[in-house]
Amino acid sequence: MENRTKKFSQESIHRIKGNYLLDTSLLSRSQVNSGLNGLIANQRERERLFYDIVHTDNIEVKEHGLRKLREIIISVFESQKNNSAFIDLVKSCYQLTYEIFLEEQKYVQIGGIVFPFLINNMPELAYTMGFVELYILYLSHWELNLFKSIDILKQCKTLLSKQQYQYLLRMVLIFSQDIEPPNMWFQLLKFYNSNKLIMDFLNKTKIVQKVQFRCLDMCQRSYNQLSFDVFKQTWLQHVPLDATVETKARKRYLFEKLSNDSEMIYFKKRPVS
Repeated sequence: MENRTKKFSQESIHRIKGNYLLDTSLLSRSQVNSGLNGLIANQRERERLFYDIVHTDNIEVKEHGLRKLREIIISVFESQKNNSAFIDLVKSCYQLTYEIFLEEQKYVQIGGIVFPFLINNMPELAYTMGFVELYILYLSHWELNLFKSIDILKQCKTLLSKQQYQYLLRMVLIFSQDIEPPNMWFQLLKFYNSNKLIMDFLNKTKIVQKVQFRCLDMCQRSYNQLSFDVFKQTWLQHVPLDATVETKARKRYLFEKLSNDSEMIYFKKRPVS
């Protein structure tokens, strides 16, 4: 029995040593062992770890593996930053990290882990990945940090076109300071309609929903009645109406169907229960 236990223990150790995902050690929490040394010293081993991360279905194991790889990347960055294969790995690692954090709604981690490292160390890469514009919107719209958002906008000004810079600045100030009516935010958002990265973030974090509510509230203050189609086309600029916004609007205001099948919103009237 003792020999079998010893054999099992030795086999387990060998199996863990051969699989970076099963090895729970992290640079931030452990002494450097042979597994971590292999990842520090060898690009192929880092790529093998990422391959294993991509091909595991266990989300906890995937997140642990990505954390392990990010810590290794940070530790060897200065010595490897001119290695194109290493930069490709950095891009893939941080892209996957972002996607998982977004799916898991770990928005704080996105702002604390993904954006700062890339923008501070590889701003050009961050720009090509779409993360510069997204970080500016993240800071101003989700973190509600206007000053830091403006700082990053200025810091990355040379990476942005004049139009990108002006549109981002206006979106930031409309959302944070109400310098223009909220429908102008949607007018500017049309520039990003085909940008899946930005649109997914703004929808998942319910920022689009929040600005649609602002439009609805402004219409209530500005009109007695308004065509529902005009609201969707002119105020929301054809951005799909959020289901929660529509449900609350129909409970709050009277909607009347007209002969041409369009609808009129009466802001001063309440629906009949």
